[in-house]
Amino acid sequence: MRLHPVEFELRQNSDVFKGWDSTASPRWTSVGVGRTNSLIKLVLPANIDYSNYTLRVLSEDSANISIANHEITGPETMFSIAGIQATDKDGVSVVLCDNRNPNPFNHGAILDLHVHVLPERTVHVGIYYVSADKPNADHPEEVIAASALTAVCPTKDEIVQALNDAFNAQSNITFVLDDWAVLDDCYGSFQPNGDLLWSPYPGTTEAWRGVFSRAWDRNQDIKMHRFFVAKNCGYLRQREDESGYDQEFGAAGFTPTGERMSFVKSFLEGNDVLVYAHEMGHALNIPVLRKTSDGHDGPPWPDEFSSDGIPFSDQRGLMKGGFSGNGGYLTRWIRHQDWREANETAKTKYER
Repeated sequence: MRLHPVEFELRQNSDVFKGWDSTASPRWTSVGVGRTNSLIKLVLPANIDYSNYTLRVLSEDSANISIANHEITGPETMFSIAGIQATDKDGVSVVLCDNRNPNPFNHGAILDLHVHVLPERTVHVGIYYVSADKPNADHPEEVIAASALTAVCPTKDEIVQALNDAFNAQSNITFVLDDWAVLDDCYGSFQPNGDLLWSPYPGTTEAWRGVFSRAWDRNQDIKMHRFFVAKNCGYLRQREDESGYDQEFGAAGFTPTGERMSFVKSFLEGNDVLVYAHEMGHALNIPVLRKTSDGHDGPPWPDEFSSDGIPFSDQRGLMKGGFSGNGGYLTRWIRHQDWREANETAKTKYER
């Protein structure tokens, strides 16, 4: 008898952003070491003999995960997965077996769910607000656009919460605020439209040299990610050199490759605080697959988005290019390869 339907699915009212990837086959979920995942259900047809089927962990995987509440008695089985020991890149499996097969473990597997078990990581962050409330000393004719001056700036707690909302459940990374400051007397070069002309490395311009040195003087520990929040500005734009500006490049945020720092425009419109999590994703070396020419993620996207208040047809993932309200529509979701990549990079790049 052929089973139909038979599938692992996200439970109703569960959060797709807590470690679920239905874009891959087999499907994937994640759980932290010492944590429990209760996101998934097994769906079987009605009116069959459920005693013929068993939900199991393969014996070679039993050191990594265990499952509970997995007795199959009806068309939907709400089970949970406990993370015991970290897995390698191939993960481990929860398997639906047919008990009538003489060797159900090896030959009777009907369906499997892959699981990443990830160790706990901690990333310390510093948040530094850079204001442009004064005219630029080098370019006194430049003024800040009125719309930029009224932009809402997320608090340090909102930024840290956005980071944890995106990475804690999916990648078992916890972000902790180590340091923060308002550096209102240090500002970059601003254009009349409110754009901040920034440079990705300290010492390139006098204005940013002051910003970097003050942030570094506060905390010399390099194992920390620093967010420089450009207050009262439009888009961040890259300086081509000391004399010219790249007028074509505009961004809501930028993370120099390999660095422990990000520059982000200050705004909080809808779920745009996720720009901070997006930039952190770049620092954690994701996305690792389906990168577009600008280093962002592409489809396929999950079918289960629900909880970020964005129309279904407009939802994408955390590492999609652009930002919410401007064509990108960031959400907290990242794909399963990135759960592990973010976790491993957090260890090698930020572990103290």
